[in-house]
Amino acid sequence: MATSTTELTYSTIPAALSYMDTISDIFVIRDYLRSGDTAGAYSLMAMIGLSIALQLLLAFLQNRKKSKRALIWELLIVLSGLKPAVDAYRVATDYSNELNLLTPSWTWA
Repeated sequence: MATSTTELTYSTIPAALSYMDTISDIFVIRDYLRSGDTAGAYSLMAMIGLSIALQLLLAFLQNRKKSKRALIWELLIVLSGLKPAVDAYRVATDYSNELNLLTPSWTWA
């Protein structure tokens, strides 16, 4: 379990950067659409959609041995955009999972 504020801070920095990147992507899409560059806007939307689809696939593969409720919960975390924060919390608190995962917890954040 994380005992120092430094450990907690360093595990939340990637989550904060991820949220800032998502917000900037939304503003760039808006600006592209306003300026008439629909190809740029649609390509950025496609990249974001592909990223979410890949995250859903990996979350499914990691949690497929869990109960349906736990699997759905993990997929909802991805869809809600809370995955970076949840992963940072899990790393900071040394969350352990009893089922086999594709990746160890220290690689999540």
